[in-house]
Amino acid sequence: MRTNLLTGNIVVLDVDIDSKDYYKDSPETVAARTLDRLDARGSGIILFHDIHQRTVDMLPGFLAELEARGYSVVRLAPKNLGLFDRDVITAQADVLEGR
Repeated sequence: MRTNLLTGNIVVLDVDIDSKDYYKDSPETVAARTLDRLDARGSGIILFHDIHQRTVDMLPGFLAELEARGYSVVRLAPKNLGLFDRDVITAQADVLEGR
């Protein structure tokens, strides 16, 4: 399946940390659980679902806490004609600086 995606110039990213924001927990519980998992790993790609109001409510504080803890938030952006004449996705640390 991944080979088929690659031929269509689609990038597959795996999630390292599932926030489990689909559970009916408070925004504070979602943030604490996710930060605990992030601290245990030291880095990762976090999965959030913006269809849940509790996630939307906690995200500004969560991002501020990431910055306070020294983590970086990156934006993935394509660079033209990378490996094998295909776009290469690279991380650009232009939101938060740190870890």
